[in-house]
Amino acid sequence: MSVLYPSDRTEFWAPKNLDCFYCGKQIGGLAVFWKSQETLVLHPDCASQLAVHLIADSREAQLAAVPHFINRARRIVEYHAERRHKLLTAEGVNNE
Repeated sequence: MSVLYPSDRTEFWAPKNLDCFYCGKQIGGLAVFWKSQETLVLHPDCASQLAVHLIADSREAQLAAVPHFINRARRIVEYHAERRHKLLTAEGVNNE
């Protein structure tokens, strides 16, 4: 991963398509450039947003592999569903 400066855009290795991978808008200034099997070009702010989401998804995937976390997550979902049902019943709301 590197920074693509406007002066680099004429270089042979620079990507020709400068549409942001994250938001799809044209990149006019500095860009974050990542060459792998695909070429990713992003606005600096979009690169930051994507990185945060990747880190969060990575953490979620790591925790999902742990049986304790799976059981805990299921209990939380069941608790909130039961609580919501009790509140709707107490308020006389038909949620069907």
